[in-house]
Amino acid sequence: MKSLEEILQEYFGCKGKNPFLKKPRKLNDEGDYVYLTKAGAAAYGKLIALIEDLEGIGVIDDAEGIMDELDQIVRGE
Repeated sequence: MKSLEEILQEYFGCKGKNPFLKKPRKLNDEGDYVYLTKAGAAAYGKLIALIEDLEGIGVIDDAEGIMDELDQIVRGE
C-alpha cells in the first residue's frame, strides 16, 4: 500500500524528498497551518482536481468526503 507521500511523488510530479513540512507552519491568527511544501501543495492540488473531476463524471459519489479524509492525513490526524 502506498503512502500519500508516494502517491503525490509518483503520480502528481512532486519533486523532492518529502511533500510535507517537517513542522507545520502557522499561516494566520485564525489557527490555520501550512502542512505541505510548495511542491507538495501543487501535487496535492492536482490530486484534489482529479477527485473533483472524477465526481463530475460520476465515478466518485462523495468527493468532499474523500478530500476530508485526505486533509486528515495531511494534518497527521
